[in-house]
Amino acid sequence: KRFEKLLKYKRAKKVIIFCGKGNNGGDGFVMANHLTSAGAKVYVALVLGEAATEISKKAFLEMPNEVTVIDGGTAVTEIKNNKLCNL
Repeated sequence: KRFEKLLKYKRAKKVIIFCGKGNNGGDGFVMANHLTSAGAKVYVALVLGEAATEISKKAFLEMPNEVTVIDGGTAVTEIKNNKLCNL
């Protein structure tokens, strides 16, 4: 329900989550799952490559297909060029 409250604001309809490859990245993957379920368009930017720990790999595989996974470097470039916001 907390995610649904966040999404009541128009600006929160698209979310970019920057994830590392460890367990903190796994937390980001779980967040992506919840935000997608609440109706957001979610982009996950892999900052340091693919998930490396067992927990983060499991969380990555459990993300819904609606989550768009992108390279972290590409995400930063797209944000700087104001392109990612228009996706």
